[in-house]
Amino acid sequence: MKILHSFLLCIFPALFIYSHNYGTIPFDDLFGVVGGSLAVIAVILLLVTGFTKDLGKSAILISSAILLGALYTPVWLCFGIILGGLGISLPYVEITLLTLLALFGGIAVFILRKPAEGLGQITIFLNIVGAILVASSVGNGLISHFDTPSSPSMAEKFDLKETKSKPNIYYIILDAYGRADSLNRLFSFDNSLFLNELKTRGFYLASESTSNYPQTISSIASTLNYEYLQKLLPDIDPQFIGRRPLKQLIEHSRVFRYLSSQEYRSVSFETGVSDIETSNTDIHFARANGNALLDEMLSILDLPFIERKISTLLFENHKQRIFKTLTTLEDGIPSQDPLFVYAHIMLPHPPFIFDRNGVYSMPKSKFSYGDGDHYGDKSEYPKQYIEQLQYLNARLIKIIDAIKSREPNSIVILQGDHGTGYRYHMTELRDDGLKDRFQILNAYLIPGAAADLYPSISPVNSFRVVLRHLFGEDLKLLADRSYFTGYFRHYNFIDVTEKVRAEP
Repeated sequence: MKILHSFLLCIFPALFIYSHNYGTIPFDDLFGVVGGSLAVIAVILLLVTGFTKDLGKSAILISSAILLGALYTPVWLCFGIILGGLGISLPYVEITLLTLLALFGGIAVFILRKPAEGLGQITIFLNIVGAILVASSVGNGLISHFDTPSSPSMAEKFDLKETKSKPNIYYIILDAYGRADSLNRLFSFDNSLFLNELKTRGFYLASESTSNYPQTISSIASTLNYEYLQKLLPDIDPQFIGRRPLKQLIEHSRVFRYLSSQEYRSVSFETGVSDIETSNTDIHFARANGNALLDEMLSILDLPFIERKISTLLFENHKQRIFKTLTTLEDGIPSQDPLFVYAHIMLPHPPFIFDRNGVYSMPKSKFSYGDGDHYGDKSEYPKQYIEQLQYLNARLIKIIDAIKSREPNSIVILQGDHGTGYRYHMTELRDDGLKDRFQILNAYLIPGAAADLYPSISPVNSFRVVLRHLFGEDLKLLADRSYFTGYFRHYNFIDVTEKVRAEP
């Protein structure tokens, strides 16, 4: 029992983050991180015991270090708020470090000098603290499991349709790709060169298209079920903040299930964003040994000296995921069966890591997917967004040409899940930036389906058109509407259709 607290405290961060992202991070990732954490602490415990010659003292020192490390950000904020409020400008990072190191030094001297038999109360206290923290995280996970509203029944059956051909279907989501008029208005950028290239290759451009929702997970969940979330989740509490129902709608979507019933093989890619990722497809492209929970933990770890190294790793992983997706789409996926390819590309969305020629440059800031008013300094945002968009445009043309060369009858949808977040407010409904957030690129290559396409078609109707055209399904097109939802209020729908369609 005298070393139990070290193991409890070392697994607490993983359990805490997993429980607060329940349903969006695979359980296998939790198992891997917890197992790795326990192994690391066991090794550290042995090494420290070699110095202290006492297992109990070593465990107390390790637990103290873990707790003090967890206090780094709160202590730093306290110094910043208190001293900053007094108008005192000081090196808060250094002050915080010295304070925590002094505390640890005092604890270490006390523990090392005290007889081992006198440490029983400290051990009991740390065991209780560790048990409470772990139990609270497990409890939160259980509450999330039982309190999360279930998604619509997935039991509906689809009949196998006889068609002359079953072309490959590519659904390519371009994260935060804004509509042409929005890019022109916001960044003074003319995207007509790229759009004309798409037109010459047979694409229909929905020049007045708006997304149905402003958040990625909501937008994709609706699109892949060709229905509005209000109808898919009619009984959900508007104040519910969990994302699991939306994640389930993506993983078990009508599109995936319908096309599987038509003998399609599904393909997906690792994105680094567990909310919108699905790995339960027939083919899933991912990094070897990738772990969504570990990436999440590293992205929020805020400790000096190692922060830059962690960001370097996360930026590199982000780059490799994007390269993997783009290269695989261009090279092709060998299969005797028709394919449904679900490819979410995290471009031109921040972080901005590519120039127009595809040259990689790591940002000086900490790694983050933050956008809108969560982005930070936006002085370089317009230039960097457009540079990254131009690189994406060039790669997309190569991908389209490769697909058309290999599979002339393929269906391709290029679609922004939402528009740019340059002026957008993630949690509040404000007019500034709202139109730009909803106005999206929406381009269709569906041979023979021109009659079903029109300038203002929105993503909720995309697969209604595909299934009508390809399989003869009697799916009426829905009215194209746009609904604002705050970043933490995914189910509080506010109709903003007229606002996002209004003329400048």
